[in-house]
Formats: sequence, structure tokens, C-alpha cells
Amino acid sequence: MRGLPQIPRGRDEITQCAKDAGGAWKQMTELEKQPFFEESKAAFAQYSKDRSEYVANVDSSVLKRVNARRIKLGKPRVRSSAGAARIGPFTLFLKENALSVRESFAGQGLSSKELISATGKEASVRWKALSETEQEDYRKRAAELRAAANAAA
Repeated sequence: MRGLPQIPRGRDEITQCAKDAGGAWKQMTELEKQPFFEESKAAFAQYSKDRSEYVANVDSSVLKRVNARRIKLGKPRVRSSAGAARIGPFTLFLKENALSVRESFAGQGLSSKELISATGKEASVRWKALSETEQEDYRKRAAELRAAANAAA
């Protein structure tokens, strides 16, 4: 096929091709690079949408295999949206109140790990201090969220 660039064969040709492309990129102005940035941004948005849809619909056995490999590579796990169906009342309370709890530790010089631990402990104390009716409100809302997540699945 005429007019098409040759596909590089072998490591040396690929390296040289990458160097040539890098040199050409460096010589381009920001205005010349802009269409590539826009195309990349649009492609990433589509990729993110497709990936989220895939993860939401993938079989759990496939997700387990993917996560086992990601853990070996030191990468974080891929989470499915099924986790939303397991939210409990305390987790809901924590999500709503973590910021105010965390602010109570401001200026104490805690590391991020210590701050997370202290936040969880303080939130637990505050949860236990709630009246039974206040806790029941969180239980009902958590049940509604689980029902909505299960209905969407």
C-alpha cells in the first residue's frame, strides 16, 4: 500500500519511531497540539463511560480474576456498583458526618492513617450516642438505598 507509513518491526525500529514522534511533538506549538488534546479528552471520556458500564455489568467471577491480577501488580481493585447495595446505617452516618468529625481533629498533627482511625473511632462514639429513633432513621434510609441499588441492578 502506497502512502502509508511502514509499521516498525523490532525493538530498534520501534524505539527510533518513538524518538522521531517525540521530536516532532516537541517542535509543535501549543495551538498545533490542541486538536490532539481535545481528541484525547473525548476518547478518555468515552473510555470512562464504557469502563463504568462494563464494570457494572461484568460477571463477578471475571471481576475476581481481574482483581487477583491487579493485586499481584500492586494496583487497586476494580469495584463494581454492587457495593452500593451493601451500605449499612453506620456507613451512611459516617459518610454524612465524617467531615465534621474530622474537623474536630484539626491542628493535632495526626498522620493521615491516624486521622482515619481517630475519625472512625469518634464516629463510632457519636453513633452510639444517637437515640434509637435517630439510628432507626439511618436504618430506614440505608434500606431504601439498598432497595434502589438492587432495583437498578
